[in-house]
Amino acid sequence: MKNIFIALLLIAISTPGFSQTDEIKINSKIEHVTVFLSGAQIERQAQKSLKKGVYELVFIGLSNNLNPNSVQVGGKGNFTILSVSNRKNYFNPTKDSPKTKMLRDSILILQDNLWYQRELKTVYQVEKTMLLANKEVSSNSTTGFQVSNVEGLANLYRKRLTELMKLNMNITRKEKKYQEQIRVLQNQINQLSVKSKYTSEIIVEVGVKQTTTATFDIKYMVNGASWIPTYDIRANGVDKPMELSYNAKVVQNTGIDWKLVNLSLSTNNPYVSPIKPKLSPWRLAFINNDYKTLQSVSHSNRMTNYSYGEAAPSKDELKASKSKKSALYAAKTYEFTTVTESDLNYSFEISIPYNIPSDNKKHNVNVRKMDVNTSFSYFTVPKKKTDAFLVGSVSDWEKLQLLSGSANIYLDGTFVGQSYIDTKNTKDTLQISLGVDQQIVVSRKRIEDFCKVKAVGSNKTETIGLEVIVKNTKMSAIKIVVEEQIPISSNSEIQVELIETTGAQYDKKTGFLTWELELAPGESEKLIFKYSVKFPKDRSVNL
Repeated sequence: MKNIFIALLLIAISTPGFSQTDEIKINSKIEHVTVFLSGAQIERQAQKSLKKGVYELVFIGLSNNLNPNSVQVGGKGNFTILSVSNRKNYFNPTKDSPKTKMLRDSILILQDNLWYQRELKTVYQVEKTMLLANKEVSSNSTTGFQVSNVEGLANLYRKRLTELMKLNMNITRKEKKYQEQIRVLQNQINQLSVKSKYTSEIIVEVGVKQTTTATFDIKYMVNGASWIPTYDIRANGVDKPMELSYNAKVVQNTGIDWKLVNLSLSTNNPYVSPIKPKLSPWRLAFINNDYKTLQSVSHSNRMTNYSYGEAAPSKDELKASKSKKSALYAAKTYEFTTVTESDLNYSFEISIPYNIPSDNKKHNVNVRKMDVNTSFSYFTVPKKKTDAFLVGSVSDWEKLQLLSGSANIYLDGTFVGQSYIDTKNTKDTLQISLGVDQQIVVSRKRIEDFCKVKAVGSNKTETIGLEVIVKNTKMSAIKIVVEEQIPISSNSEIQVELIETTGAQYDKKTGFLTWELELAPGESEKLIFKYSVKFPKDRSVNL
């Protein structure tokens, strides 16, 4: 039916009263933006009343970073889309933001002031040249040579030349001042503005059977946009859930400001190739010792570049697919965010409109806030640092849809530093380091009476003893894990023997020693471990 209509429409063009119009330029509005880890999908909408005919509609003022392969156009109304194309328009540059315009106006004023000072300097230079050209004193044939005339003229020259020198120095200072101000303002403009000022346009050819109000939905991908996750973690006591605020730093430099748009933040990265790599035969060859190069007869493994055939799925498309929607509202969460899970990624739908200017700066977007059930414990590694670190362990952390990112840590309302959430692991429990507790005192020292070196035959044996003391000065009981180690041998001639430990769990493969302690308020625990290392006495070991 659609094809029949198009054919009839093309035939009807040649009939009287049916004429083809020129280009019709149309402005559109950004309704929704899906920001990926790299890139973004822009969704625009526009309306236009059209009479019967064939039209070439030009949607103007689009980002210069538009990906031409990603353009999709749909709509509602009594019309048919015949073709879609795009082009660049170098005569319609992106408009400056109000801040950029103010900076450019300031530069124009400074440039006028600079021009005035330079012209004024030229005037003074001409005056100086004129004075020096008329400095000769001639004698009068009647009165003769008068010394008073010479003195008066010298005083006149000296006074005026000094004034000119001071005026020129003042102008030079003003010139430097204006030049520096122009430089600073221009640097600020460079940060706020995109490098390329042209815009893109999408041309849509439509056939209209009868007068209609057409609504157009336009989607396309753009470069120059991204987001990264950041977190605020607040712990208000080990007996309370940990509060986790999920934030996003959104950056865009697409040339078009996003004004009051609804955002979606997707964990997908469309610039990662979706094509499964293939293995090629790996054939070994000899190394050419003369040139130290590896001769290979195998084909190189190549990764095929991914070209976008269509834009990333939109919010509606995700809902229509096999995705499942799980509105994860926790206690004290931001109720304007829902989480949509597809087969490959998560998408955070944020219904509160945001302004994200095209300034290449990080803009904070609040994604979610939730209370997370956390088990708290202390860890110390005295060999590395005699501090006790509070660590929160979160089970079932996969349900939180977290990405790796930096985290600001707050304990009892006080900022204590930054940590990092690393989600690229396969452990069942996510551990988040929350900082050092100064009320837990840890010390480590050698037991000098035990540390000795003894030679027997061709070997020598070095014995080492260490003492770790952990004291709880808090008003409440604590659980703390102490991690230590003894060396392990990588050579059969080096023999390591664990002589004594005070109840530690010992891993022979790694040499790690672990104690799990429970300390009451004011209680301390002394941990002792001793070991020996036997090796040839004519060799050295990195003890």
